[in-house]
Amino acid sequence: MYYIDSKKVKYVKSEGYKCERNSFRFYLELGTFSSVDEVAIVIMKNPAKACLHNLYGAQNLTNLKIESDSTVNHVIDKLHNNYKKIIILNLYPYMASNTKIANNFLISYKNKRLCDYVKKRNFYTLQNVLKQNVTANIFCAWGKESSLNISMYAEDIYRLVSYCFRNHIKLGEYNRIMPSLWVPLRTFFPSHASKW
Repeated sequence: MYYIDSKKVKYVKSEGYKCERNSFRFYLELGTFSSVDEVAIVIMKNPAKACLHNLYGAQNLTNLKIESDSTVNHVIDKLHNNYKKIIILNLYPYMASNTKIANNFLISYKNKRLCDYVKKRNFYTLQNVLKQNVTANIFCAWGKESSLNISMYAEDIYRLVSYCFRNHIKLGEYNRIMPSLWVPLRTFFPSHASKW
C-alpha cells in the first residue's frame, strides 16, 4: 500500500463521490513545502486509489497517513520542489487501478445515467479548475495505450483539447530532458505520468 509522503506534501484536499460499489474522484490537491509559488495541474486518465477516505475535504498531514498510489507518488517526486500546489485531475473520474474495470463501467448501458452524470460533473470540474488557475503549468499525462474504448477515449481527449484551445489555455507535457519541466503539448497521447 502507498501513502502520501508527509515530508513532501503539507496538505491534501480531494473531492469525490461514492455510489453503491463505485467511487469517483474529481479533484485532488496536494500542497507542498516548495518556496516556488507556482501551480502544476496534472491531467491523467483515471484515478487509482489516491484520495481522502471520505472522498471530500482537506487534511493536514501531521501524523496522518493518506492512501495514495504509485503514479501520484511519482508525480509528487517529480514536481514537489518546483510547485507550491499540485492539482490532479482526470479525463475519467472512475476510481480503478485497472482501466479495463473503468472501461466496463463507462460503456455499460446499466450505468448510463450515473456515467453521464459523473462525466458531466468531471468535465465541469476540469473547466473550473483550469479557469481558476490560468497561470498554472498544465501537464497532460493520460498516456498512449489504453484498454478504454478507443473512440470514446479519443473523443474525450479531443473535447478537452478543443475546450482549452478555444479558451487560450496552454496544455503541455512533462519534459525529462530540458531543465524546464514543462513543454507545449506535442501529441494527443502524451506519456503517462508513471513514465516520467
